[in-house]
Amino acid sequence: MNNKKICRLFLSTLLAGVLVTGLTACGSVTNINKATGSTGTPASTAVSSEINDTILTINCFDVGKGDAFLLTTKNSAVMIDTGYKENGEALAEAVKASGHDHLDMLIISHFDKDHVGGASKVVKNIPIDRILTTRVTNDSKRTSKFLENLEEQKKTHEVVSADTEVILDNVTYMISAPEKSYYGESEDNNSSLLVKATLGDTSMLFTGDAEDERLSEIIQRTDLSSTVLKLPHHGSYFLLLPDLIEKVNPRYAVITSSFDKPEDDVTNTLLESKGITPYYTKNGDITITLTGEEIGVSQAHEKAA
Repeated sequence: MNNKKICRLFLSTLLAGVLVTGLTACGSVTNINKATGSTGTPASTAVSSEINDTILTINCFDVGKGDAFLLTTKNSAVMIDTGYKENGEALAEAVKASGHDHLDMLIISHFDKDHVGGASKVVKNIPIDRILTTRVTNDSKRTSKFLENLEEQKKTHEVVSADTEVILDNVTYMISAPEKSYYGESEDNNSSLLVKATLGDTSMLFTGDAEDERLSEIIQRTDLSSTVLKLPHHGSYFLLLPDLIEKVNPRYAVITSSFDKPEDDVTNTLLESKGITPYYTKNGDITITLTGEEIGVSQAHEKAA
């Protein structure tokens, strides 16, 4: 992620109000739709006037085969995962470019290098009020550096062990912990936190790198229905992926793959069969806007393979 991407982020934030009113911003793809419930019918219009004044902008960054998301409203900023080591400083600058001088919350879904890699520099370069993580599952260089920088900044991280709800500027964040104490060879991925960001009748669900063991826990939940789904593990296909998609019933899917490490073809086929519109960070940064009633999705710059 470079300075040009940061500039695009700043412009996309300024354009958020335009996107959700139905005008098309400069870019390759823009979709604007009313939120729908699980049956495909219009969702409830009983959204408070306070929520109607809130716009949640979700920036999904192109960091290769890795996850990095910035969720902002006028009065809040939350980051979910931080890509690789080389993305950290640019992500901190992206927060500032969005008009915020700190993060209200940093969430690390799990401790693989493509999710926690940039966290040490984010922690070092921008103030953070609250840091939530899953249990520490490895002692890799990137994990160790993150924990060292927390200590240097006199910060601590809260290990999520039960469902945790945080409300920031009318956006409700539900963070769910893994249920098992150990997942064997897939300990890192299956220890992923589940995060759902909800504004009124619109929402996005983040699944980290959950594999079948973790997905078997997730699909038992009754609160999964979401407008947008961040597919688990960069679009890899798992036996329980169809069940997850059935429970979430999204209109859009975000896949954080890369051209050299692409998503599975069967995953794309599954999304197509369900009528779900996919967006891929490998094609460039994605901007999603939620108003509580409407959804805007745009990709301002599409890359060639």
